[in-house]
Amino acid sequence: MLAGTSQNASEQIQLVDPLTNAPLAAPCDRATMRLGRLCHRASYIFLVRPSDGRLFVQRRSALKDYCPRCLDPAPGGVVGFGEGYGENAGREVEEEMGLSAAEVGLRRMFTFRYEDGRVDCWGAAFEGRWEGEPGDLRLQEEEVESVRMMSVGEVLEADEGGEKVTQDSMHALRLYEQFKKDGGWGVGGGGKLGGVKLDDYKLRRPVEALFFDCDDCLYFDNWTVANRLTAKIEDWCVREKGLAPGRAYELYKEHGTALRGLLREGILEDEAGAIDGYLEDVHDVGVPEALSPNPGLRAMLLRINPAIPKYVFTASVKRHAERCLEALGIADLFDGIVDTRTCGLQTKHSRAAFEAAMRFAGVADPAGCLLLDDSVKNLRCAGEMGWRSVLVGLVGRDDGRPVVCDDCEAGIDRIEELPGVLPEIFRA
Repeated sequence: MLAGTSQNASEQIQLVDPLTNAPLAAPCDRATMRLGRLCHRASYIFLVRPSDGRLFVQRRSALKDYCPRCLDPAPGGVVGFGEGYGENAGREVEEEMGLSAAEVGLRRMFTFRYEDGRVDCWGAAFEGRWEGEPGDLRLQEEEVESVRMMSVGEVLEADEGGEKVTQDSMHALRLYEQFKKDGGWGVGGGGKLGGVKLDDYKLRRPVEALFFDCDDCLYFDNWTVANRLTAKIEDWCVREKGLAPGRAYELYKEHGTALRGLLREGILEDEAGAIDGYLEDVHDVGVPEALSPNPGLRAMLLRINPAIPKYVFTASVKRHAERCLEALGIADLFDGIVDTRTCGLQTKHSRAAFEAAMRFAGVADPAGCLLLDDSVKNLRCAGEMGWRSVLVGLVGRDDGRPVVCDDCEAGIDRIEELPGVLPEIFRA
């Protein structure tokens, strides 16, 4: 057998710390690693044909010590002692398929942790692109029985249909699909993509509940309604409570909302009648005059998987949100409205408000929640709570500058662009 192939039981393997992926100082032979299911490093290579996007999928040799004769959508290998991920991936693609790393333009994508009853490893995923046919490959007989072209969908169907497919590679394949939806190599600094660490890349949980902010998210009217609300609060505070002009905004800045400031400073009575009167007065801003039905928005919302409930999560009152939804022609498409009363009058960017929203929606795991909002404060709190999130609105209201939020998966200018960043929640 060739040294460096999976049949060489004495090959020296790089073991790593299971938690950190830090390499251990002492080497270990392959047989001991397999027998003890010790944590090691491995490369996973997706070889793609650019003309049709199909994968070169191997049928592993019957001689393999791991998953013999299984389909493998991400061939690669166990990283040797002192060997780097890239070095290993280049060696494997050349040994198994007769192609050089330069020939396929091998590029590293992400690193991930995988563990099951048979294997424990930190894998690094690579993509190579080659315009050829399986018959043109120079296969290593000890490693590869055959190669065939398959789409990602066909590989998933084969796995779900009971065909034997290497499960660590299937996990890598699902991560690969998520990586492409995340924008692939459009990665900013710090080794992150949309707030996700690529050195410990994980499959995100399916969305269990969608929470849409209302004003300046479900619609954009150049902040007309938002400015009306601000003016209404200012007028109420001056007219009803005799506050100096500008004091309402100061209360908002100091306490998170003007209402909480009014209550905490004893300006407004902390009783239901007084609070309800204030909320109804300041939110009566003639929304239907400013908004109109949006057929495109309605069509987009209808394309969302109906199994995912949709909620409006607003810092205002329920009636204000209802008026907006009615004016937009989408009032029948939501499962409920989480408003300031639902949140116990807490500021929206507080843990208490997000916990109230989860209780309202009946979702126990924060990772199953996804917020769409234009407020960086709200999105930051969502991230701290473990929610997924998308920024809606890329320009600031007060200064016209670009809005940046490192806590989000993505940013879009208008809500209608949502399918481009979260295609997995939409029906075909």
